[in-house]
Amino acid sequence: MAKKPTLKQELTKELQQLTKSLDEDGIRFLLEQALIIKHNQEVDQINQKITKHSKAKTTATKKTESIEIIAADDKKSFIFIINNNRKIVTQSEMRNMVRIAHQGNAAGLFTWLSKERRDILTDAGIRDKNHTLLTKIINIMKKNYKLKN
Repeated sequence: MAKKPTLKQELTKELQQLTKSLDEDGIRFLLEQALIIKHNQEVDQINQKITKHSKAKTTATKKTESIEIIAADDKKSFIFIINNNRKIVTQSEMRNMVRIAHQGNAAGLFTWLSKERRDILTDAGIRDKNHTLLTKIINIMKKNYKLKN
């Protein structure tokens, strides 16, 4: 029992039959079109490889954002460890941030940090008021620090 020809085989046979009835210009045009199609397919394959590589690289380089706030022994300063960057915050600065955090205001915290402690934003890679680290800071402060009058 003979194998059924594949679609590619059937189309190739049909194309061969058609070329018998074409003149030289028709065959030349058909050849040029085939070369263009072949080139486009090769470019598509390269682009797919690049896309796969880019996605893999993005996934591999995407870092986990971390935040930890540690009170100094004397409770007069606090150490913020954000993505392995350490920042010392005074008691007064901490009170201001806790007050803003208890309002649940990420935009307010971003604005305060922009004016008072831009270095924290820069080193943590926080570029706008919607950054997830701001929400994490607010949640930690609400959970662990109370407002003082």
